[in-house]
Amino acid sequence: MTAVRVPKFNSNDAAYLLLEWVVEDGETVTDGQEIALLETSKAVVELNSPGDGVLERKAEAHTECAVGDPVAVLHPDRTAYERGATPVAPPNAPAGPSAPPCSVTRGARELAEERGIPLERLYALGRKVVRRSHVEDLLAKAAGRAHRPGETDAPGPQGNGMAPPGAGTDEAVDGPTEPLSAVQRAVAATVSESHRTVPTAFVAVRVGVDAALEHAARLSRSERALIGLPELLVAAIAAVRARFPHCFATLVGEDAVRVRPAAHVGVTIDTGNGLFVATVRDAETLTPADIAHRLMEFRLRSLRGGFRAEHLADSAVALSLHTEDDVVLARPIVFPGHTCNVALPGVLDEVVLDADGAPRRRRVVNLGLAYDHRVLNGRTAMAFLRALKEFLESPALPAAPAPEPSEAP
Repeated sequence: MTAVRVPKFNSNDAAYLLLEWVVEDGETVTDGQEIALLETSKAVVELNSPGDGVLERKAEAHTECAVGDPVAVLHPDRTAYERGATPVAPPNAPAGPSAPPCSVTRGARELAEERGIPLERLYALGRKVVRRSHVEDLLAKAAGRAHRPGETDAPGPQGNGMAPPGAGTDEAVDGPTEPLSAVQRAVAATVSESHRTVPTAFVAVRVGVDAALEHAARLSRSERALIGLPELLVAAIAAVRARFPHCFATLVGEDAVRVRPAAHVGVTIDTGNGLFVATVRDAETLTPADIAHRLMEFRLRSLRGGFRAEHLADSAVALSLHTEDDVVLARPIVFPGHTCNVALPGVLDEVVLDADGAPRRRRVVNLGLAYDHRVLNGRTAMAFLRALKEFLESPALPAAPAPEPSEAP
């Protein structure tokens, strides 16, 4: 009999939510087969069978499971399963009628306690899993009940005697609801945690990209790969890691950082099936063509739903792609566990004067950087952005060496 334990998918989480079982209790599975879906702070990931056998579940769906918890066991054959099967019970959950009727995520519990909402009110929502967004909905509806149609306006929390838009209307109270997908719920949890825990600052620089686009076109022809600004920018970020180690770090407590030993660059991938941050590992060892092949693989996995935990783990810095036409500027979040996120928006045309005073067209992007102000100060953030700008404006040359401005986190 082999225990199926919850692995550690990333360095940020000590527990995950068991979203659903993909196989039935008592079903025969093979080594590496997907058996369940787990929700981390960054994504929904697959739990794979560690071997062949007959699966016996040991945890209910919608249960929060700590790293190392046994959520199932594999029996060598059906006879052993029928002899040893026991009723499913959630890990660390009380047995019998006193067990809570649903799971409440850590973020939901913290917000409910902060705002004085009893757990019984959350249980009464009738959901299998209560998330922070559900508590926020409760608070919003409570604020909306301050004003009803036909009531006399009176000064309230808004300070002007007016209720929030939609408050007290049938659309606000009785309108149809649509559940978010599992992937989007994971995105929502990550965004909420980022806004709640990371004090973010933002800066942007104008970058001329004519030379980079021409260089990418030449590489595409010679390497027979689709290379563009994202691939060059991943290479640029990796190339400057040694000069800006705090841009590749994780805050530990409130007074120290852990610098990542390699340039694992996370890149946002969204093909319409949800947002993923896929990791280009050891990007400093890869050519732009290698990076192009990795990103294409990630896009195909996104389309087919084929991401695994190892594709999404261990990134040290992020690149958010907002490269659609006419996107002038993008301000991303800083993902929990990172200290910065580079934002690449769309390419814009502008008219400038050349040395003779004649007008000419050039292509530019407003390259942005969101950063954790507890770790990075504006001086370092600007130096990091200028290094990327220099790389893109002279893409065939390595960025000129310059030490990182010293600062304590």
